[in-house]
Amino acid sequence: MVLPQTRFFKRVNLQGATLGEWPVLEPFLDADRLINVPIAKHHSLTGVTLGMKNWYGSSAATGTASTSASTRGIVDLTAFAKPTLTVMDAYRVLMRNGPTGGDVDDVEMKRAVVASVDPVAVDAYAAQAWVEPGRAAPCALPAARRRAGPRKDGLRVAQDRGGGRLTPRPPTSRGTRSSPSPA
Repeated sequence: MVLPQTRFFKRVNLQGATLGEWPVLEPFLDADRLINVPIAKHHSLTGVTLGMKNWYGSSAATGTASTSASTRGIVDLTAFAKPTLTVMDAYRVLMRNGPTGGDVDDVEMKRAVVASVDPVAVDAYAAQAWVEPGRAAPCALPAARRRAGPRKDGLRVAQDRGGGRLTPRPPTSRGTRSSPSPA
């Protein structure tokens, strides 16, 4: 485990649409594989923290929320990290007043773990936890505003950039066998 300290960050060119040179934890640069293990929760700035927003913690620029927590900045961080696997902890979910506060009444037991090699699909699926009957799912990332166009759902930005699929593929089961019942 590496706790983020200034000496562990290195400025690298993310080659993103929004983020160019950006401070990133060196262990992320040295890793062969990255497994993202976010905890699903409400976030007052972005609406929710899910897998893609979780990469924000790999950056030293936590004080510049307007840039790094923007839709395009979060998509840039995810595209740079290229997670091998995302395993979303949605067992106990802070549904309101997050990410740091709230009350025990703000927590709901969802009893779920969502995993995929597709970070966009994980976030799209997990965002459904905030859906109430008759309401649309929130953006798992803040909506982005094009210079002269309408607002665009943050997950759609990630999908359009090739980061994954907004509509997850149906679950599959591989390598499982059912045992014959004992006689």
